Amino acid sequence: MVIKVPDIRIELIDYTTWVPIQGNLKDLYTDNFERLKNSLKQKGGFVPAFIWLDKGIPKILDAHQRHRLFVAENVEFEHIDGTRDKRYPCVIIEAENLKDAKERLLVISSQYGRMTQEGHDEFTFDIDAEFLTNTTNFDAIIRFGEAINEPEPDYEDLIGEGKNKPPTMKITFKSPEQLQSAEIDITELLDRKYDGAFFSVSAGEL
Repeated sequence: MVIKVPDIRIELIDYTTWVPIQGNLKDLYTDNFERLKNSLKQKGGFVPAFIWLDKGIPKILDAHQRHRLFVAENVEFEHIDGTRDKRYPCVIIEAENLKDAKERLLVISSQYGRMTQEGHDEFTFDIDAEFLTNTTNFDAIIRFGEAINEPEPDYEDLIGEGKNKPPTMKITFKSPEQLQSAEIDITELLDRKYDGAFFSVSAGEL
């Protein structure tokens, strides 16, 4: 397999000239706006924007949420030489046309790897909880195949097969220890024999 790698060009471009092409592909809710703002204040603008120059017009491929924040907060950037202005580092992405640019945007925005709750906890064990809460957000953390931000299904939804509902099963354990042990076994079984199946976990009182 051979993959072409283009020359990577980085330019400082005034964000007030950037043109969004994402439309309503993503939302930026108030809490995540504040998290993004906090992350930039604490760590700076170390991640460049991805820009397509369409006949000289800088169109955003990746940095739409930062652009919203820059405009709303009238942000200025301090460069290593001490100067301040509204130019931000941009990686220039080549695209043949708008369709090609949008396809590249979808590739950039795609998440191919899955972040599990266990993996997240292991990676961030030495990171301050306040930093994680106030500056980061992961909408697709997976716990045993289910996004943890999805609502817990109602009891009625866990039993039987209703119209437009998948077949489901509810299992009750006598203790949290049994549940913890069973989680590992069930995960291995689903991965090995039942492609696409998942289960949710809730810890109630007996």
